[in-house]
Amino acid sequence: MKKTTISLVNCIDDYPLFDYYFDSIYMTLTQLDGEYPHFKNWYYQKVKQDLLKGERNILFNFYDDYIAGVAILKNNLYEKKICTLRVDERFQKNGIGTSLMLNSFYYLNTQTPIITVNSIKERQFRPLFTRFGFEKAEEYQNYYSFGSKEISYNGCL
Repeated sequence: MKKTTISLVNCIDDYPLFDYYFDSIYMTLTQLDGEYPHFKNWYYQKVKQDLLKGERNILFNFYDDYIAGVAILKNNLYEKKICTLRVDERFQKNGIGTSLMLNSFYYLNTQTPIITVNSIKERQFRPLFTRFGFEKAEEYQNYYSFGSKEISYNGCL
């Protein structure tokens, strides 16, 4: 099986391809609408606008013909952050999370970007965070949604 990482910023000049990938990536992340209120609005408005300004990037991995993993990155003067990191359950334990993490470090020009994770998912991310030496920084109750706790690593929000 063939793995390929693509940077969405590299597709900006090809509008039909950019829009196709942008929409396809959202379809792989639709479950985040349940975890993060207004995720769809954030993705289609803020992320798209910042992509066009050069302040964000989306890295995604194909595994054969499927989008297997996605990293949404924020890179500006004030913040170097992995905003979203997801690997489809069907493709976990194939090195996709590691690949996305390493490519994120390269794009963000740091090996210690800020990342947050819902406390419910913390155990799932722990091996990856341990591997790369991420340090827990803060816990935020009701930060993105009422009744949930968000945990930041490598810095505070």
